[in-house]
Amino acid sequence: MSDRLMLVGVFTPQALGSYLDRAAGELGLETVTLDSREGYASGRLVGRALERLRGRRPLRLEEFSARAVDTAREFQPRWCLTTGSPPLTEGALEAISQMGVRLLNFSSDDPWNPVLAAPWHLAGTHHYDAVFTPRPANLEQFRALGVGDVELLHFGYDPHVHRPASPESIAGETPAPDVVFIGGADKDRVPYAEAVLQTGLEVALYGGYWNRYRSTRNAHGGMLDLDGMRSVLARAKMSFCLVRRANRDQHVMRTYEEPAMGSCVAMEDTGHHRELFDDATADACFFKTPDELADRAVRLCTNADLRAEIRERMGRAVTGGEHRYIDRLRTLLALPSPAD
Repeated sequence: MSDRLMLVGVFTPQALGSYLDRAAGELGLETVTLDSREGYASGRLVGRALERLRGRRPLRLEEFSARAVDTAREFQPRWCLTTGSPPLTEGALEAISQMGVRLLNFSSDDPWNPVLAAPWHLAGTHHYDAVFTPRPANLEQFRALGVGDVELLHFGYDPHVHRPASPESIAGETPAPDVVFIGGADKDRVPYAEAVLQTGLEVALYGGYWNRYRSTRNAHGGMLDLDGMRSVLARAKMSFCLVRRANRDQHVMRTYEEPAMGSCVAMEDTGHHRELFDDATADACFFKTPDELADRAVRLCTNADLRAEIRERMGRAVTGGEHRYIDRLRTLLALPSPAD
């Protein structure tokens, strides 16, 4: 087979599928994409209600699966790489596998998270030749489902978009808050935001649902696109990074993206964050509790030299290693790196 890749995922600008698709182009692969959102109810209230009644089974699961099988038959890819919990039936996965296509899944979210539970997805995972997950908690769970090859693979960054803002792009912008957070308002994240707000520092919280809580409503900055992220991170003194407990994460996509964008980041203290970032930065920016985050925020916001050191160390840790999505795609497809 030729070096053709069939990608099944979400391809919005900040989605994993977009980063992998761009990496595939850089590797010279011929690629066809299928957007997983087309298997769902298109955001309509009635459709979403029907999906809940179906145990979150996508409304267009069979239709999307048939299209995927037809695409594989016509395109004849060497690999089929899916991200997350794609709307593919067990029968579709089996049919694609029987064509001689190598089936791979990058399990970006925890499929055992009750909010994201996808039993229809888990039932077919044994058809995958390999499943890659960024969380150690899922390794044995996938193996117990009969997946023969389960590997740990971390998130990464895309240097085309996860880069510092240019001075010209932020010239004339209004001053940014001292501290920013970019991500959704999971309930367990709220105490961390509240602790930083109580320091008296100026704080902005970007992402969904922060306006639902009285304590964080006034700090809600709305949603950010990639240009907005670069601008805010360049102008703020610092940001902070929280994992998603419901996903049992050791890191998140922002772990790599924000340091690559040039931010000084206070990092939640996890095993992977300790592994990735120099332990010399731990006392200055790692935190376990809301009170520790508040302490790190005050310390960093009042010490420009320390911020510069943390920013440089974290940026080097991310961009100085093989953490680009092109590196991750080489691992997923078992392609040799240029040094090999």
